[in-house]
Amino acid sequence: TTTTTTTTTTTTASAVVSSSSSSSWKQDYNGAIRAAKDCERSKDYLAALKHYLSASSITRKHNAKLSERIALIKDKCCQHDLDKEEDAFELIGDSRWYRNLCTDNVHMLPDDKHDDDGDGDDEEEGEGEMEYVLPGDIY
Repeated sequence: TTTTTTTTTTTTASAVVSSSSSSSWKQDYNGAIRAAKDCERSKDYLAALKHYLSASSITRKHNAKLSERIALIKDKCCQHDLDKEEDAFELIGDSRWYRNLCTDNVHMLPDDKHDDDGDGDDEEEGEGEMEYVLPGDIY
């Protein structure tokens, strides 16, 4: 009888641990969704997009409704020209490449920090520099 009770207790304890770890990501996911909806209600679409993308990275399986919501918010961001805001760009690693969260395009912005010719005169160089853009569907 003692062995059965110990086995049952062990099984219950491991079930609680398993349930606890699965509910942790669910709580994080639900928190991100709530934050996104709050931002959306206040018409802060770029912040809402960031929260929805965070929720998408937290979830353990594909969620079609969430994907549709993200696409809708991306469209709203572009309609309000939020895709041109500095906050719409996310640095990729430790590089000059940035991902636009609204369009999924990848941009390489001119690098103001590096002086390629070493003469220290960067004033005229910025005039001819351009931004490179790779469409998101290619990248």
